[in-house]
Amino acid sequence: MSLLNFIKPKEDKQPKYKISYQQQSDLLADIHSNTLITSNIAINRSKEKNRKSFIYQEISIESFPLLPEGYEKIALFIYILLLPYIAGLIFLFTYVSKWDYNIYLSLNSSHSYMLTWCIGYEIIAGITLLVIIKNAIFYSLRSIHSNTKKRFQRP
Repeated sequence: MSLLNFIKPKEDKQPKYKISYQQQSDLLADIHSNTLITSNIAINRSKEKNRKSFIYQEISIESFPLLPEGYEKIALFIYILLLPYIAGLIFLFTYVSKWDYNIYLSLNSSHSYMLTWCIGYEIIAGITLLVIIKNAIFYSLRSIHSNTKKRFQRP
């Protein structure tokens, strides 16, 4: 008994029905469209469920109050350059030099714009993350409160 006889199947499994290439492509197209339809239905249902989620809120640049209308991109560019630098200067003056102007001046002569900007960027990024987390918590608390309010209202 050889190894090939052991691996070889006992009967040849041929398809019972032979279909043409056109029928195969039609069948695949039907299967594909059905899966697309069912996946779209599932996506629409998940969107309806997640529509109340904090993550899926729509954010537009025009909604920010500090951006002048029509000049949003220019203002963002200026804010990205200046705000972290100013935050870095404030940090260096308050925390590193401990409100001593002479120490601050000695620091100011030895550091670069990029170093100060990076320090301020990290400060602003941390504050931004804290604000986002705070807003997410308050949003979920508001949605829980509104759900319990709707549930216990009398008709």
